[in-house]
Order: sequence, then structure tokens, then C-alpha cells
Amino acid sequence: MRSIRNILALLTVGALGLALAPFPAGAQEFYAGGSTALFNTQVLAALASMSSVSKVYRLCGTGNSMGTTNACAGTAGLPVGAPISSLQNFMVIEGTMRNCGSSCNSTNLGTPTGGSGRYYISANGSDQGVLCSSAPKQKTGFLGIAGNDGVLCTTDDPGVSANGCTPGTSCGICGTGNGAGIPVTWPGQSGGPSGAGPTFDLSSLTQAALASCTGATGVATFISQLPASQQPTTTSLTEWCVVDIDANDDGQIGLGTPDPLLVGRPVGSFSTIGTAETSNLALNCTLGASDVGPQDFNDASLNSLSMDHQKTVGGQIFKIVASANVRPSGSFYGSDSQNKISLAMPQLQGLFGGANGGTDACSWTDVGGQVTGSGGTNPITVCFREDGSGTRETFRNTFMLQKNGQHTMGVTAGTFGCDQEDEGGTTDTLTNKVFVLSNGSGNVVNCMNATLAGSSSTTGRLGYLNASSQDTSQAAGSGKRRWGSVVLNGIDIDAYEQNTSGGTSGAAKVQNLVKCGAYPFWGTETVGNGAAVDPGSFIPAQENALSSVSIFNDTNSPDYLPAGNPVAANGIANTKTRVSAQYFVQWQSANCDSNLPLAPLGPGD
Repeated sequence: MRSIRNILALLTVGALGLALAPFPAGAQEFYAGGSTALFNTQVLAALASMSSVSKVYRLCGTGNSMGTTNACAGTAGLPVGAPISSLQNFMVIEGTMRNCGSSCNSTNLGTPTGGSGRYYISANGSDQGVLCSSAPKQKTGFLGIAGNDGVLCTTDDPGVSANGCTPGTSCGICGTGNGAGIPVTWPGQSGGPSGAGPTFDLSSLTQAALASCTGATGVATFISQLPASQQPTTTSLTEWCVVDIDANDDGQIGLGTPDPLLVGRPVGSFSTIGTAETSNLALNCTLGASDVGPQDFNDASLNSLSMDHQKTVGGQIFKIVASANVRPSGSFYGSDSQNKISLAMPQLQGLFGGANGGTDACSWTDVGGQVTGSGGTNPITVCFREDGSGTRETFRNTFMLQKNGQHTMGVTAGTFGCDQEDEGGTTDTLTNKVFVLSNGSGNVVNCMNATLAGSSSTTGRLGYLNASSQDTSQAAGSGKRRWGSVVLNGIDIDAYEQNTSGGTSGAAKVQNLVKCGAYPFWGTETVGNGAAVDPGSFIPAQENALSSVSIFNDTNSPDYLPAGNPVAANGIANTKTRVSAQYFVQWQSANCDSNLPLAPLGPGD
């Protein structure tokens, strides 16, 4: 479990403060951090509040295990000669704000004065959203486009060449052309090691590499998802990727306790936190976001907090996923059953619990399942999120709590022997149960795909993800997915997602299930004000946008339900009672009678 005391200690050691203004005069800086599930939603809300976008920066992770392709690092990728890299959900968007004058609301998006703006958006965990917006309002990690000193257009900015530069004119991101560059100490460069990487961490560098990312940051896709009237223009748009190194080759950017990916590092040198994998800086947030309110975290150091001006802006929908080779057991189904397994709260508590045979499931057999191809052992691999994840807390609040207590979750990575007494009470069977820590939703996908360190292709995996998440890796191969939703309380979310009957999209059907109180696995997106000064009504602009039913729909945000501004008076009330304080959200009205559960799909569909 990440220690709040350690976070405070890290942010204190070596903190230099910003002696200079971090960016040119006149720029309006807005920092939104927290919920990983809300990253796409935050980006769409920011873009809808802008009339034009001129620059976009995004974090890129490179290393042997960062995927299968070179998605963003360019010639700065590792290993040398065969780059592998993947986008990370830390982004900066620069452009011009919409001027909505005195009528700024969810339909008149923007700020009262317009002007230039720069949005920093970080998917660094719901706990970080709570901590940066609750007293004493701690700093959290944001994309370090300003280098080690936090001052843009100086010699330590990402991409600065070995020959130096003229600050403000040719340095890194402020450089001529696209400003891309690779430090000479980078692997494969004149002052760096040769051969396959990763071979060292960022603490030995004076600045990060900067790669040209034209067309690769994803901003064009985000803009195209907005309603036409809300799409900003992109004349002369430039895109960059700040490159970080997966030094320990575990397929995830972030190393150490606390994780520097989440909290960033104090302004100063990379070596401030010793072994480092990220160039992110620790800065105050303007707006923090969490998948649940702080009172609903299990961690006592979080559930005692209160976010400043705490508000609910919408709901985030999730689903339980399992490997496609996990199927119902028993003679009725047969060993080659194509049916999906059906789970309810008791089975979920056993599966996601620990490795105590007296209270937890030791194999899929214990919950009426089998793993085809496992030789009858039917092992379990749990892909679980990190401490502080709002997705994990939403799962815990929805399924692990009981009226008179709670079932403890397994939250320690590793392989554990699970000893269970067989029927008849004469012999014991020792089964290995595997727990894989997956920092961020993307790494839960990697775990489900058995590409994340610690996971195995022979085990029956399960985890939790956004409701619309799909395994697309087999599209060019057999056409068979490797994982998908389980049938939860009789409802198969994937079956809904793939059904377009009656002129209603599958995603809209899923959203209606939540509105009607028929599907339990969702959390309330909660925001609060951080310590960073609001540069000019950016906080209400982002809150209005996040709540806006004119921006978000079943196409661009299938997992997100905006609360509306104001909330519809004739909406359908939906309460969640397995939390410290009941959720009571009124969604826009929906026809609940037209959304009966569908038959489960087979694992190859």
C-alpha cells in the first residue's frame, strides 16, 4: 500500500520551488489530475472548451516490454535498433479558449474572457485526485515539458541537443522546427551505451528525449469524437512525445515507492528520486478527480479527507472481465462448453479475495468454472489495480462489502499457495493463485493479454476495466478474443455493447442499465479544487464541460454518464448503499422497460 507519509517526504526532499514564472506571461495554465478512467473524458472536456489547438504533448514509454510496436518514441525508442514504445495517459494541450462571455455553462462552453490556455491532464490515480484537492493539497505528477527546473524554454527542456541552445528560441519544445531531439547520453547516441536497452534510468540524464509525434498523440481522434459545433480548429498543429524509459523492464513506467509516475518528482534533477523512469514533475493541481468520493476509500488516510468544493460530475461504468477459456464446469455444460461463466457477489468475493482456502476461491472450480486447456487445475490469475485506484475502490464498494462487514481483497502481487480441503474432508489440494499488480487500466489489459510481467498465458485470468474495453488483438488472426465480460448478475455487458437493435446503440443500452438501476458496477466521478490558482474560470469551465450532456454521448464516451447541468429534475434516481455515504444521482430519463438482459454470448464471439 502506498504510504501517504512517504509521498509527503518525497515531495519535501529537494523541492526547490519555482523562482521564475514557469511559462511565458499571459499563458493560462490549468492542471487536472487524478482518475485514470476519466482521462479520455477530461481530454474531451478540455478540447470542447477550446476554439483552436496549436500544440499537443504526450508522454511516451519506451523499453523492451512496452508493447509490440514503436507507437511514439521514434528514433529514441529502446531497445536500440528495434524500438518498442507506447503512449501514456499524460497530456498537455495548448491553444485558444472559447469566449463565452457572461453565459458560460454546459451549452456555452469556454471561459468568460477566452485567451490562450494550456491544459495539463494526468491519469495518475483517483487517490492523487483526492490528495491534490484535499487539505493540505499535495502535489502530483504532470507531464514535464518544462524540464527539470520547471521553466519552459531553458536548456534542460526535453529534446535539447548536446550543443546547447539559445533559451526561448531553439531549446527543446521551444526550438525551431519541431524541437525534437535525443540527448547524447541516450542509448545508441554518441555518449550513451550501445546494444539492447533498457540499460539505465533517467536519473543519469540531464533531460528527456523529445520525439516528433505528428499524428500519433491521438488528439485528432479526440477532436473527431466531439460534436461538430464543439470541435476546435487545428491549423498549424504540432505534436510531440516526451520519452521515458522502462528501466526495470516490467512493461510499466514508474519505479519506486511512491511511484514517480503518479506523484512526479520535485523540481530539480532527475536524481532527486534516485532510480527514475519518468520525467514528470510534481506540481499543484487546479482540479482533482476521483472515481469515488474520498469517504469511500478503504485507506483511512484518504477516507478521512474532503475534497475542496467537492462535486459529482458524472458516473463511470465498469465491467468484470475473464479469459475466454474460463467457462462453466459440470456435466451439463461439458468440457468444451462455449458458454460464458456467470458470477454474482459470493463468487466475486472468493475470486478477488486472498489465498485462504477457508474463505477464498483457490481455483475456478470453487465458483463453478473451469479453464479449458489447463489439465483440470483451473488456476486463477487476478489482474488487480494499484492502491489508490478509483476503479479498484469502486469494485470493492460494489462487490466486496457486506451488511455486517467486508470480504478482504487480495492486493499483494505474487504467487500464493491456496490450500483447500476437498469434499469428504480427507485430503487437501494446494493450488497456486496468482495476483498481478497492474498500474493503470492499460496494464490491466496487458495482464489480461498475458503480456505483463507476472501473468501467464496458461492461467484463467480475471480483472476489471471500463465497460467498453474490448480485446482487439485477435482481429487480424483467428478472430477469437482472448478475454471478455463475464455474465454479472444475469447481465452480459459485451452482449449489450454488440447489440444495436431498435435503433439504439449497444453503449446506450449499457448506459440505460445504469440509469435504470439494473447494473451495479459504476462509480460517481467526483472533482474538487486544488492548490493551483485558477487562471481565469477554468475550474467552472471544466466542471461544466464534464457535466455536459451536449458533449458526451454513447459514441464518444460509452463508459461515461454526465450528470447534466443542471441535473434533470425528472431524471431517474439511482442509489448505491454499500458506501459510507449513499450515492444519489439523477440521470436523464430513460426507457427502462426496453432493455431486458440478453442471452450470454459464446467466448469466441
